[in-house]
Amino acid sequence: MSVLCQRVERFLPELFTFVAEPQATADNNAAERSLRPPVVSRKISGGTRSDQGSETKSVLASLFGTWRLQGRDPYHAVRQTLTQPMLAPV
Repeated sequence: MSVLCQRVERFLPELFTFVAEPQATADNNAAERSLRPPVVSRKISGGTRSDQGSETKSVLASLFGTWRLQGRDPYHAVRQTLTQPMLAPV
């Protein structure tokens, strides 16, 4: 019980963010719903056959999910990403 109490004390500000910030939700359903399609895809396909394949698939899923949330057409976003020159790091 003492471990639980210490944990609650440590994370108390984060536990009630939704009370102080009206735009924050009290649950993480949106995050869980966003992960569902890639998880179902992995189950259906049996996953990838390499660590590199898994990394690539997760990066692409993240990009496409972000573009959808931004209201961007994934086809045009991919074309733009592939055709515009990369900026040199500063």
